[in-house]
Amino acid sequence: MLGTLDGFLGDAWIGKSVPVDVIGFSRGAAMARDFVNRVATLVDDRHYWARGICVDLRFLGLWDTVAQFGLLGASNERWQLGIPSAVRATFHAVALNEHRALFPLESALGGNAFVVERGFIGDHSDVGGGNAEGDLSDISLVWMTQMARSMGVPVSELQLADRYVTDPRIHGRNYSGMGDRYVYRRDASGRIVGRTTQRRATIGGMSWRDTAAFLVPYARRGIDGRGQPSIVGMVDMRAYAAWLKVSYGIEIGY
Repeated sequence: MLGTLDGFLGDAWIGKSVPVDVIGFSRGAAMARDFVNRVATLVDDRHYWARGICVDLRFLGLWDTVAQFGLLGASNERWQLGIPSAVRATFHAVALNEHRALFPLESALGGNAFVVERGFIGDHSDVGGGNAEGDLSDISLVWMTQMARSMGVPVSELQLADRYVTDPRIHGRNYSGMGDRYVYRRDASGRIVGRTTQRRATIGGMSWRDTAAFLVPYARRGIDGRGQPSIVGMVDMRAYAAWLKVSYGIEIGY
C-alpha cells in the first residue's frame, strides 16, 4: 500500500497538500490503522517533504476493529494498532452486541489523537459488513458518511435504500452465551494501556447495557442464510431511530 501511495504521488502533486482518507472494517480496520502509522512515520522522516509534497492524513473511518493476525492473534504485535496524532480525525463504529472471544475489539481510544468512537446496536457484521438477513449496518454507514463529509471527504450521496432500515434483525453468534470479548485500548505507540470486556466497556454514546431497551428478543433463535441459529431478535426501530437522531444527529428511515 505504501508503494501504491508513492506511485500515486507523482510530479503533479509537487507543492500541493494531498488529503489521504482511509477506511476499513474488522481486520481491514486493523490494516488501515497500521497503514496510517507507516505513513505518519514517513511524514515524520520527511519522506514526502523531500519531494515537495505535503501528505495530510485527513480521515480514518473504522468499523469494529478486530486484529486477529496469526493463530489466536499471535502475530498482532507485528501490526501498529495505535492511532497516530498525525491523523486529523478518526471515527470508529463499535458493535455493542458482539461477544465472541475470537473477535477482540481494538478501541481507537487510549492515545492523544482526535477520536470519535460510538457504539451501535448489533453484532460484528450487523454494524460493519452486513448480514444476508437484516440491514442494521445501514445505520453506521449513514453515520460514517456524515462524519466523512464533516471532514471534507467527497462522499457520494447514499442510495435511498441505504438510509432506511427495513429488516432490523439482530444476530448473536456467541452460541454458548458464556464469556465475552476483550476491549483493548492502546496509546499512540501501540502499547496496551487498558483492557476490559464488551459488557463492562464504556463506549461513547451507547454502551452494551443500554442496548437492552431497544431489543425485542426471540423466544427461539432464527436460522440465518448459512443454516446457523444466529438470529436472536429484532431492534425496535421507532425507539432506536429517535435515539439516533437526538444522540448522534443522524436520520434513519424505517
